[in-house]
Amino acid sequence: MAKGDWIQKMLKSKDFHHGAFRREAERAGMSTRAFMNKVLKNPQDYSRRTHDRAVLARTLMRFNKKK
Repeated sequence: MAKGDWIQKMLKSKDFHHGAFRREAERAGMSTRAFMNKVLKNPQDYSRRTHDRAVLARTLMRFNKKK
């Protein structure tokens, strides 16, 4: 993989759980974007893993916007 293929490497990682952030947002009764904003505004209220997933969601949403 090329140097810029960090997303592909991350998606193949054993630590990546596809859809986990979306499921957490659904349990909170929110959309993924709304939950992401809530987590990023209040990181002390959530686990480090949830915060990291919110940062990743923001990054991936930005990629989707550019299309």
